Amino acid sequence: MVVEVNSETDFVARNEIFQSMCDTLAEVALQLPNLNVETLQAAPWPSADHTVADEIAKQIGIIGENLNLRRAMAIEGDIVSAYVHGSVDAATRPHQGKIGVAIGCTGGVDTASVRQIAMHVAAAKPTYCRAEDIPAQIIDRERAIYTEQAAGKPPQVVEKMVEGRLRKFREENVLLEQSFILDSDKKVAEFVAAQGGEIAGFALLVLGEETDDSASS
Repeated sequence: MVVEVNSETDFVARNEIFQSMCDTLAEVALQLPNLNVETLQAAPWPSADHTVADEIAKQIGIIGENLNLRRAMAIEGDIVSAYVHGSVDAATRPHQGKIGVAIGCTGGVDTASVRQIAMHVAAAKPTYCRAEDIPAQIIDRERAIYTEQAAGKPPQVVEKMVEGRLRKFREENVLLEQSFILDSDKKVAEFVAAQGGEIAGFALLVLGEETDDSASS
């Protein structure tokens, strides 16, 4: 489970009130069977007669800065592990930081290995878990770009170049096809398969991703 909360400044992100609110948000999120931003906003705030959305509005008034519950994602699996990079306070709140990963595995993958894969996700930042997860329109777009780049060459050369670049695109963006950061001789798929398991799914939230620069936990 990973939750992203944005503030306008890093100063607020390091504020005890803000961090405490994020701790409670995480506790609420862990109890929800269908976690997303909407269900989390509508959930009751502990020991209060109002919702999470109401509490965030209350904290905006107290802190004096806009706060935004931007994303919330849950991952399932036989073993689920999380990794946070860039902790705002590694000593007391290692679970709050600038990059958050949750990953679930099935089968024989041990807990330590799942955490290693989570660390890989934080570093390599894959977009998709499997090649088949890539939408057809994305493949079509990439194919069109590569075909245009190879314009003027013989058709058989164009086809070979396009297929090679599509393979590189998958290796850069698909978790299972990436080289494992802790053993570059293996792909992530090979590392997992060697333990008799599979990756059920992952969630990766990066601070400021596709947004204006902000601070979050």
